[in-house]
Amino acid sequence: YSVKHDYQLLSKCVGHSGNVEHIDWTLPISLPGHPLHASMIFKAVDQSGNLLFWDPRTGRKIAHNQRDASFATNTARIGFEIMGVWADDSDYT
Repeated sequence: YSVKHDYQLLSKCVGHSGNVEHIDWTLPISLPGHPLHASMIFKAVDQSGNLLFWDPRTGRKIAHNQRDASFATNTARIGFEIMGVWADDSDYT
């Protein structure tokens, strides 16, 4: 939603296979010349353990990995930041 435009819906992110349980936002991205420069993205994890990255301006999934992205929050139970914490056969609980 755009606060500047009286909370007008900007985009809708569609693609998770279950209910979204965690959302974390990046800090502003510093990639001069890249389409995402000076913007923010978010990662979302659903109940089935799918981790997806999104561009909130367009609602599109970001296909390339974000392992080097700096997130302002980190509530997700899976992701690059916590690789190795869970056993291979874990259900992430």
